[in-house]
Amino acid sequence: MTKFKIGARVIGIKDVDGKGLVGLKGTILHNYAFSTAIKWDKDMGGHDCDGLCKDGYGWEVHNRHIRLLPQNDIIQKLKESMLRWLKIYMQNKDYY
Repeated sequence: MTKFKIGARVIGIKDVDGKGLVGLKGTILHNYAFSTAIKWDKDMGGHDCDGLCKDGYGWEVHNRHIRLLPQNDIIQKLKESMLRWLKIYMQNKDYY
């Protein structure tokens, strides 16, 4: 199972297949067992990830070649916390 969620923002930490991915930021489009399809913020000479993004912006990389952007991690945790609170509230709204 991958640690990246669809829609998460990541940064490339290693060049792959001659593509200059180090420092390039992108968004997770799809997860596979050991790799992830990413829509990069710039045209890096890739493909369209089977129609999920504009041609040239997509590329699949091994999970070890990308890292989650720290800010996204904080925002994601905040969203999850708010959703947990909302779920508890909705289950107990007669109490509040």
